[in-house]
Parts: sequence; C-alpha cells; structure tokens
Amino acid sequence: MARNGATPRKRSFAQLKGAAISGTFLFHSKRDFGTTTLTMPTQITYSPLLLVLLAALFTPIKSLLAQPAEDLSNTIELKVIKGVAVQKQNIEYFHHILEEALELNDEGITYSLKQVDFEYPQNRTLRLLNQKGALDITYSMTSPFREKAYIPIKIPLLNGLYGKRKLVVLAENKALFESLSEEQLKNKVACQGANWPDYDRLKENGFKVYGVSEFDANFKMLASKRCDYIPRGLAEVEWEMALFQAKYGEIATVDNIMLSYDAPVYFFTGKQNEKLAAVVQKGLKHLYDEGRLDELLKATDAFAYDRDFESQPSLRVYHLH
Repeated sequence: MARNGATPRKRSFAQLKGAAISGTFLFHSKRDFGTTTLTMPTQITYSPLLLVLLAALFTPIKSLLAQPAEDLSNTIELKVIKGVAVQKQNIEYFHHILEEALELNDEGITYSLKQVDFEYPQNRTLRLLNQKGALDITYSMTSPFREKAYIPIKIPLLNGLYGKRKLVVLAENKALFESLSEEQLKNKVACQGANWPDYDRLKENGFKVYGVSEFDANFKMLASKRCDYIPRGLAEVEWEMALFQAKYGEIATVDNIMLSYDAPVYFFTGKQNEKLAAVVQKGLKHLYDEGRLDELLKATDAFAYDRDFESQPSLRVYHLH
C-alpha cells in the first residue's frame, strides 16, 4: 500500500523519455519501518553525458533500422591463388596487373581479390577454374589444351620471358654443357613438370624428358643424376638458383645456350566466367596499347634476370617450334 493510500502510477514511455532528457527521474523506492513498508518517491539527477546515452536508449528501434545500409551491390570478390611463399613476389606482380585492368571497367564495379591457398600441381589448380566458387582467375603459360579447357585472355603478360630458357646443371657439368650442339643436347635428359606445357614442347622437338610431379623434384632429380639439366625461364632461374643451391648441392647455369620457343603467359578464367574474361580483356588491352605492361615489367624486381644475356655474342639459341 502506497503512502496516503494511493496506488503508485506507472509512467508512460513518452514520460520516461522526457524525464531522461530533462535529467530527473522520480522512482518509487521501498522503505521498511518496523512492520510497515512504505513506498516513497525518489528523485535522481543524471550527468549530461548519461542523459545523452539514456536518450539514445529510448530512441525507437524502427528509426535505427531506417538508417541506410552500406551499398555492396557494386562490389565483387574474386578468388585468386595465394601460391607458395617463394612465389610471393611473382604472384603479387600478376595480381597488381590484374587489379589495374579491373579498375578500368566502365560499369562502376569495385573488384577485390581474395587469395585462396591451393598447393596443387599446375593442372589441378587450373581445373578449379571450371568449378563454380573455387577459383575465378589465374595466370599460366598457355597451351592448346588450356585454351580449349578454359577461357584464355590473350594479352601476353611477360613479353615471352617464360619461353626463353637457360639450362640449370650440376656445377661439375657446366663446362661440358657449354660445348654441346643442339643434337648433342637432345641426347641428354631434361627434367620438367609432367603437367607443364614445356614437357610436351620438348618432347615434340626431339628432346629426352624426365617428367616430375612436384616443382622441387626437378632439382632433387638433378642432384641425384636422374636427369642432366633443367630448362628454366629467364624470369625464374635467378631466384631458383638462390633457393636450391644450398639444398641440393652445387648447381650452375649454362651461360652460352638458350632454348627459345613461343610461350606467352596469359590470364585464364573458367568457362562460366565469360563476363569477367571480357572485363579483364578490355582492361589489359588498354594497358598493353598504352605501354603500361611494358613499363611494369621493366620496373619490377619480381623477376630478377640478366637483361644482357640475350645480346652476348657467344650465345647459341636453339629455337623450338
């Protein structure tokens, strides 16, 4: 029973809100006096900061829900390969080119790249392109099979560097290889990835080839003398030598022989990604026509190679079809 016999009156939501803004509340608190309990009004005064918080608390939820959400309808996430640690610089270079090409789209779309960890052989990784949601776009040396199985974006990304091959040999055999003719070289055994386009190219040109399933196995087989040399691209061989020299013993490059064949590196998408392929094609063509791709290749340190190697007088170039 309240004092004076009055029943405590409940305050409305509007009154509570108004009280919060004015800075005072009148609560009914219970006080014990022996066997009698009295309900007494109590006035509480709040600081200005607390008033702001209380006012926000009493703001109708529907007004908060009415606030516009961030518009993500023009943002598209693309899955790309992360690759192994030793490929980081190379992959970042290709991804930078891709980002520049995508920025040139005329539909107002923002593309973001999400790196996904696929440590598979090259062919298996490429097959993910045709699995919806697995991998959206990647780069690779081209081949007739790959151009049929996926959508090639036929703008060369490395100016043919992957088709210019130096020979990696055991250091003890360096002098021997520097004296070999093309026919004599064909009687030696090359190591190459069994799923790489280079494997078929070498075989078709009469070279003996030992196919391996993993990249490191090339150098492991060379060290164990299961093969005699490894043809590696000018843009790859320097960092590979630094990486595997200590791991697999003394290896060296042959300084006066180069294998040469047409082996452009393209971006590829899956068959279901025609629209993306068209966007990248348009952007890359613009970069190519403006000389931007050439500028990026000359400026990058992602591919450490001797730019004077091809111009030395003693170099013998063996051309493959």
